[in-house]
Amino acid sequence: MQMKQALILFVCVALLIVPALAQMETKTAPSGQVIWAVDMDVPIGTTGTFTATLQDGTAVDGSFSYIPTAFITVPISTNVNLEGDTSTATFYMPSTLKMSLWHADTVNDTRQIKLGYGQYAGLWNDVVIVDAPRSAITSFTITADKTVTTAYEYRAAEDAAKDLAGYKNQSIIDFAWSVFWDALAFMQELYYWIVFFFVENLALILALFFAVPMAFAARSSRGNPERFLRQYFKTLRGFFEFIFQVWRLLTETIGTVIGWFKLV
Repeated sequence: MQMKQALILFVCVALLIVPALAQMETKTAPSGQVIWAVDMDVPIGTTGTFTATLQDGTAVDGSFSYIPTAFITVPISTNVNLEGDTSTATFYMPSTLKMSLWHADTVNDTRQIKLGYGQYAGLWNDVVIVDAPRSAITSFTITADKTVTTAYEYRAAEDAAKDLAGYKNQSIIDFAWSVFWDALAFMQELYYWIVFFFVENLALILALFFAVPMAFAARSSRGNPERFLRQYFKTLRGFFEFIFQVWRLLTETIGTVIGWFKLV
């Protein structure tokens, strides 16, 4: 009888423990390969931790939570942590959270590992970053209270070692991400001033365009009409060439900014 009671107690305890650890998965890279990136689909109501173990034995730890803030499904409070670099967000759509952990490029001669998250893969709400040794990921362990779907991107260990060794400039994708918001702000400011000067205040600009050279010509001609006209058109031409150079500089700058993103 006591044996039966003990068995029932064991089953009850097991049923309580299993939901708390719905997933405990460790993936080791196949022989001759390393893990270059890990993609994760996190269901609503999930908390978990993960560890990426590098070839040199270094462990990169992280955690995440994707929990509704009320009894209904939304809003969903999200917290992501990678070795102390944290990010939070609130989502209002009941959708799976996408996360990706990957080897980023070298920045200022320092290797980085990044973790991006959002409800759409690649369109990250934010990216947390940790500096890491020049060593590839050989295994990845994830523990969560709900099942997180994982997908692994592998690379040949030899190719990964070449990419990780030595100084390496930022990739085009990392570069585009780093300059995107600055470029967007620049374009918005440029658009504002173009509209301000050449749409909303066009009449004023034209008046100044003709009046300023006239004022310079009148001052230097000292009442001589012939000299006034000659000086006026000379100054007007110089002012026109100045405006033309400004426009050319603006168009070249816009073309340069657009050209950055054509490389992606």
